[in-house]
Amino acid sequence: MPNSKLVALLAKLNSKEWLRLQDFIYSPYFNKRTEVCKLFDFFFDHKYELDKAASDRPKIHQFVFPGEPFNDKNLAYHFNYLLRLAEDFLTQEDIQADTFYYNRNKLTMLLEKRLTKHFNFQFKKLNIQLQKDTIRSDRYWRDRFLLAEMEAQAFMNKRQRQYDESFQRLSDSLDTYYFFEKLRYSCAMVNLEAIGSSKYNIEFIDEIIHHFGGKEEIDFHLDIYLNIYQCLTEQEHEEAFTKLKDLIFKHQKDLAKGEFREIVLFTINICARKIRQGFEEYYEQALEFYLLGIQSRSLFAGDNLTHWTFNNVTKLALRLKRYEWLEEFIDENTQYLAPNVREESMNFSKAELAFSQKDYGEVLTHIAKCTFTDPQYFLGSRIILLKSFYATNAFDSMSSQLASFIMFLRRNKKISADYKKTLLNFCSLLHLILRSKPDKKEKVVQKINATKQKIEGPWLLQVAEEYL
Repeated sequence: MPNSKLVALLAKLNSKEWLRLQDFIYSPYFNKRTEVCKLFDFFFDHKYELDKAASDRPKIHQFVFPGEPFNDKNLAYHFNYLLRLAEDFLTQEDIQADTFYYNRNKLTMLLEKRLTKHFNFQFKKLNIQLQKDTIRSDRYWRDRFLLAEMEAQAFMNKRQRQYDESFQRLSDSLDTYYFFEKLRYSCAMVNLEAIGSSKYNIEFIDEIIHHFGGKEEIDFHLDIYLNIYQCLTEQEHEEAFTKLKDLIFKHQKDLAKGEFREIVLFTINICARKIRQGFEEYYEQALEFYLLGIQSRSLFAGDNLTHWTFNNVTKLALRLKRYEWLEEFIDENTQYLAPNVREESMNFSKAELAFSQKDYGEVLTHIAKCTFTDPQYFLGSRIILLKSFYATNAFDSMSSQLASFIMFLRRNKKISADYKKTLLNFCSLLHLILRSKPDKKEKVVQKINATKQKIEGPWLLQVAEEYL
């Protein structure tokens, strides 16, 4: 659709932002074009059906330019002008939301205008504000550095050739800001290396680790990321995980929500790595941090618990055989899921729970209630159905379901190549078991073990042992 960028942006606004954008558009300081105001009014009146309204360009033209012949080029020009204003509005909103950065820019202006008294008053006010701020985030270290930079710049403007402590504060705050950001991004890079095949070149990280290794006292915020990095890079470093866990639980109220979410996700990924390495005690640790993220609402997207978090808690609880606890968790937390995935997530989780409890009738009941708006639920449900048919000796249904699932996978072009291969390998191995004779059991087991890219490996080995 033409001008889809404008429609996409407007669609992201909430009701309060629509009203503030209206004030912005109508302010002559930002916009003096009355036609742009009218164009905004049209979209404001149709904000609940933007796609449909935007597609009727002659109607929009008639509203903005009544009585004039349709001119699509002129209309497109005003669309683009409104888009630029809307982007400027969002930028202004972001600047004002970051009060420290906004006031820091004010200090820069006062310095440039040589308004020393004004600067000193605002600097003192901002310095007190920063000292009172005990919540840690990436902005905390940035703000300390920027304020120190302003102080040093103010001294330089005096052109006095003497020692001034502001430069020491500037140097120290710059070091801390760099160390923190370097640690934080290094953790992210190491974490990404586990997903892809490439490795990043992370300069100076060993020097930073060594630098802090000799210090008796470290700010807890930096200490958290130091231990995250060590957990991600040193497999045997159990002390680092214990310390990380203690720091998180001790300082969770001292961390900004976004920062706490990042730290919780890092810790969950550390647990996942440990689980893949065979340390089964980390199932418990991973579940504990998922629940911490839910309790703090840091693993929520807006007002809703993400269905990925909901599903992962289900899988961990099943692995730990906490069946009664999981049933309560599903009943209590389904309400926090987004409406479009609520029923499906609940039924899929209950199907998994029913399978673990060997209640195969309930498995079929809950699977039948899934609408499969998320393709992952459909793929997961096929695996559960195949396993349920096997458990109930319904081999004809199992063979039929397996054949249709293989056909679906081969025809579907939306599933990623790697995941499709993993699923097809599972299907091929299961098909191999069903058509093999008992004297071929050893070769089948060897084939299962030799296939690296697969799911449900232990279950396939169990089926091969029982069926053959």
